Amino acid sequence: DAVAGNDRTLFASAYFLGSIGLELADDGTSVRPLWENSKFQLSTSNSLRLGDVVVGSHNSILLGLDVQTGEILWRHRGFSRANLLRTGDQVLLFDHKGKLAQVSVSREGIEVLSEAQILEGRSWTPPTLVGSTLYLRNLETLTALDLSRTADPAAATARETAAAIPPAPPAFTAAVEALERAALAQDGDALEAAGAAFTTWQDDPALGSWAHYHQGFAAWQRLESDPEGSRAARLEILQAAMKHLDSSLELEPNNAEAHAVLGRVYPFLYRLDPRRAAVVGPLGDEHMDAALRLAPDNPRVLALHGLDKAYSPLQYGGDPEAGLELLRRAAEGFAAEAAAAAGTPSAGPTWGQADAWRWYAQVLRRLPRDDDEAQLREVVAALEKALEVAPGSRAARELLEKVEAPGEEG
Repeated sequence: DAVAGNDRTLFASAYFLGSIGLELADDGTSVRPLWENSKFQLSTSNSLRLGDVVVGSHNSILLGLDVQTGEILWRHRGFSRANLLRTGDQVLLFDHKGKLAQVSVSREGIEVLSEAQILEGRSWTPPTLVGSTLYLRNLETLTALDLSRTADPAAATARETAAAIPPAPPAFTAAVEALERAALAQDGDALEAAGAAFTTWQDDPALGSWAHYHQGFAAWQRLESDPEGSRAARLEILQAAMKHLDSSLELEPNNAEAHAVLGRVYPFLYRLDPRRAAVVGPLGDEHMDAALRLAPDNPRVLALHGLDKAYSPLQYGGDPEAGLELLRRAAEGFAAEAAAAAGTPSAGPTWGQADAWRWYAQVLRRLPRDDDEAQLREVVAALEKALEVAPGSRAARELLEKVEAPGEEG
């Protein structure tokens, strides 16, 4: 992809190679390199130049770059890899999952003015505007939108309906409770047995998606509980986690919980098999984006999104401070979820509140603070909240013992 402006500066980018800024000679017969940036790589999407800002998608992160210096000005998550179309002072963004958005772009970032899910599946073709008619397509469908009509704001911003969680028989809810106790204890054998208990419900029309979800969750927790296990064994467990979560989504595509856990599971794959990073990284982002679209207020979704934000490299959209805030919102959001679900046994999960407080403490410890003592007190308070919610949380107890040990820095 290459774009030019009104000056002699040319921007060019290629996947795996990065981007380069070039200055054209006055006679147009030669160029002089201005800068190179390996962290801005366009794959199957285009870019736009708006003044001195070039906008484009690096995997599932929208980036703004200064065309004169090659500096990345900002990163924005929330869209899959996107193609862009300029319309006056604004930009139409059409991402690879069929979401259309109208955005305003500046050197400070983007402002999303409106968005709507238009198509499903792979939507790799750039949008085309003819007069007031916008043409969009995925692999199977060509759609024409009349932009001269006034859209219904409620319809334009409506979110897909998340999967309803069905009521569950006592045996199912007892299996969920046993699984979550094993996860808190980080007991690999108990996790394996608890996950296997859901095999009984895999073919149940109402409970099948949730049975596979819990089996995938059990496998993910086995990975978390044994970070020193052999690569081969961990890959086998990882494949089981992905298989069950994929099966959950085949049965219920709008299962936001399964999307969110898959978004967390994929990073294990590219740690264990780095050769696949370029492929699986965007897939993990797409699942997390789907979870946020389907259930933006779900505290488990927020917690996993916060964990992803906190630990992702900065060049891939990581932001530890933003991740910390998401984790706090998640931890504080479980009370409302519990109140809404009181007295209604369901097939869905109830884990997460203790994990969110523990993850909050972990992230806070890594961040620089002017007052070390105040930071330590906040870390301890978060871990105490985790243990108040779940006294059986082995990870929270071990971390609390570590930070309270003599000579241990907060």
